[in-house]
Amino acid sequence: MVTSSAELGGITDTMFMQVQVLPRPIAGFSVPAVCLGGTSVFTDQSQNNGTALASWYWDFDSPDSLATSLERNPGYNYSMADTFDVKLRVSAQNGCYAPSSWMPL
Repeated sequence: MVTSSAELGGITDTMFMQVQVLPRPIAGFSVPAVCLGGTSVFTDQSQNNGTALASWYWDFDSPDSLATSLERNPGYNYSMADTFDVKLRVSAQNGCYAPSSWMPL
């Protein structure tokens, strides 16, 4: 609760207001190892913290121009063998975003 008081010429005015702090989701995912030429299938394991998840943004850390996805559980084919830092950002229906979760592949 927020309280505000002001005094003007001996008259005091007070205002009370409740402030709601909303929970943020927690981003998380898993992906099994895959051989070059196979599809890496990413599984969202984000926690919603009491509010429904609304959107997903994946960055597959690949030089390909289409190295992102808005799907919940996307698949991606890497064009070279390497280690990639995949990032996931999720948002909840309450408008809160999770800090990005990343995992080296």
